Amino acid sequence: MSKTEKNRFKESLDKVNNLKEEDDDEKEECTLELIELIVEIQDPKGLIDDLKITTEEMMTCVDLIEAIEKRLLQVDENEDYRIFVVGWLLSSIVLNQYKSLDQHYKEQLQFRIKSKYMMFIRFRTFRDLGKLSFILNDFDKLELDNLLINQLKKRTLFKLSEMIKDIKNERNVLFALMAIRALIYTGNGWDCIDDILNTGIVPTILTIVTDSFNIINEFTNDKNIINYNQNEKDTLNLDHLNLKFKLMYLNKSKKYIHLVCNESSKVIINITTTMDGIESIAKMDIIPILFKILSSYSNVNLKNIMQCALFMVGNITATKPEWRDVILKKHGLLKLIMEMGRDEAVMSQLSDEISNIFGSVIRCVDPPIEWREIIDYMLPFVCQHFLSNENTTRSVTKFLEGLSRHPSFEIAVFRQYRLDNFLLESLARDIDLFTDDWFFILESALWAITGISEKQPNNTIFTYERLFSTFNRLLVLVDNYQIIDHILYTTYELIRNTTKANIINSNLIKILTTKVSKLNNNNNIKSTTTTKYSDSDPLSVYRLIDRKFMIDDPSACQMLWNLLAILDGMSPMEIGECVSQGIILLLVTLYRSVKTTDTFSLIMMNCVNLTCWN
Repeated sequence: MSKTEKNRFKESLDKVNNLKEEDDDEKEECTLELIELIVEIQDPKGLIDDLKITTEEMMTCVDLIEAIEKRLLQVDENEDYRIFVVGWLLSSIVLNQYKSLDQHYKEQLQFRIKSKYMMFIRFRTFRDLGKLSFILNDFDKLELDNLLINQLKKRTLFKLSEMIKDIKNERNVLFALMAIRALIYTGNGWDCIDDILNTGIVPTILTIVTDSFNIINEFTNDKNIINYNQNEKDTLNLDHLNLKFKLMYLNKSKKYIHLVCNESSKVIINITTTMDGIESIAKMDIIPILFKILSSYSNVNLKNIMQCALFMVGNITATKPEWRDVILKKHGLLKLIMEMGRDEAVMSQLSDEISNIFGSVIRCVDPPIEWREIIDYMLPFVCQHFLSNENTTRSVTKFLEGLSRHPSFEIAVFRQYRLDNFLLESLARDIDLFTDDWFFILESALWAITGISEKQPNNTIFTYERLFSTFNRLLVLVDNYQIIDHILYTTYELIRNTTKANIINSNLIKILTTKVSKLNNNNNIKSTTTTKYSDSDPLSVYRLIDRKFMIDDPSACQMLWNLLAILDGMSPMEIGECVSQGIILLLVTLYRSVKTTDTFSLIMMNCVNLTCWN
């Protein structure tokens, strides 16, 4: 840091360190200054995750978090939820910047975090627990989950009524909204969205979204880049806006109001991550509000709000066909998106959210969207704007998954737009290995290929010859239960439509034998059925991401069905090749995990040549 640069956290650190424990007025003054610090360092047009800070500032930030925990945090019924929010945002800044540090500072910071891990747990949510888990690499993630849930139950959720009261009384609105958002992130069985809904506060928060949007839309436009360094408080005339809440905006800066709009929108979008939340929000006549917001898409100052509105539209659209049809036909969603596509600035800011819309629209399949809408509007738009954008790969693969399952699907569209190449490249990419995004990309790409193979088993674009090297690579590389299950299932369809020579030459049996033997050596062989989570469970997807592959009854049976398809009709010489790749060891190991012997008996009945040859 140069001499001219100011350490934005140093003054606050000194203030907290010099607090007198018995002086409540001084503590309140210090809390208000910390709140001002959080408001000051945020850019309403961006995310606090993107905040750029120097290494010196980061180390000071850790010092400040420690000082706040020691001098201001009360882990009892007198806890101030505003302090939790300050600690949460400051620790998020630290965790977000960790990977960008030089190795020396990275090791130094990792040591400090490990020595103070409970402090970071106290200031965490499920949104960013994964980043803490990455740094605390010798901690069991389930243990961290349980520690966090314990903190949320005993502390943050306990203060929910106070947050609600502050919002209704139009005070501390920004930080109350932040605290509620912190609660709403779900994980490992933690879900308090029903608690939020039962307070009756959601309609009030929705009104705050509308009011604050009307205000910031009043003082911004697409040619006006707001300078928030000026603390403008007295230039807003709110009388003509017919606001339901005025007190919370009086004497507040434009920046503060913009942050309130962002935060209230994020709370609403988090609520729409569960079915109960979507049902509740959709019944509050939110759709016209969302389209009023989206009509201002060209305003470059409203990126955060537009992102939230688009994701909410996507979540609602994917849930019920009647909501989807209202959004598409009455409000003209596709027409609006086509207009957005003509604005390069909009597409650069909102490409991820817009691409997500297409996957959401096509996901609602009962009844499906009209095929003509897809091939006339959606597919050309997706291919023009998103195929070469790595940031939208997850959304595009989700869209192609839905496309492949449409009753009117025509494989010709894959050839026309070379979408087969896109799916294979998505399966082969390494840049996001072992992240949540990588999981979703793999899952959707595999489902898309499976959908096509089921509809047209003899198709010539997804054949065993074309896919086996990619699938074999993933079988070696991946240890996720869901992904391997998908690969095995899809491979079964492909095996039945290729030659025995291709299967033998691909070394598939050798790869499966090696993988199963490794699991056997690590005691990851189960003789009972592992619980399978429902796709409709909003929490299941996070469990599926963390779920390691093991040999249990479902996975053993799937492998056995694959072996049956391989061995069926083989010559003794070909079976001999399979034996040399380890198929007998594979069968013996799988037998231990089969809950019933029906499947195994069927295998052996159809493979009598195996024992004869041996």
